[in-house]
Amino acid sequence: NGAPGATGAQGAKGDVGTTNVFYSAWLDVTYLPDTVHNGSTIDTLGFYSNIAATKLDTSILSHGEIKMYVNLNSVTDPAVSPLPYVDVFTGISITPTFLVQNISLYSNIDASTVTQNGTKFLQYRYIFIPGSTMALRKLVDFNDYKAVQKFYGIKD
Repeated sequence: NGAPGATGAQGAKGDVGTTNVFYSAWLDVTYLPDTVHNGSTIDTLGFYSNIAATKLDTSILSHGEIKMYVNLNSVTDPAVSPLPYVDVFTGISITPTFLVQNISLYSNIDASTVTQNGTKFLQYRYIFIPGSTMALRKLVDFNDYKAVQKFYGIKD
């Protein structure tokens, strides 16, 4: 080993890191009916589901950014939409509520993941961005899934 050399020149500022950004794989979600019993009649009010999200803490809830997406189509032919999802033509709605370590979904239809001919439809993904990176919001349109995926290097 030789003697240490002189300190080099300051390098260019690097790209913003994403080491603290948490995201899920595309998840299969099962909804259950939300029912009310009126005597012998059972009415279905809507459908609900819960997703365990261990990285979702009070800090992210209070100071971070939380995004949730649904892939309305398949992995090979994605049609990704941010939640809440409201289709004015069909009247379909899917709404998330974020709690410590849990995401609660509510829909007016059974929006469960389905498999048809070996292909899955209606899968869900969440992305948690801690508050320390909130200033980056202006650099990416969080309602555009492809832009978020590209900006944070999220793989399919």
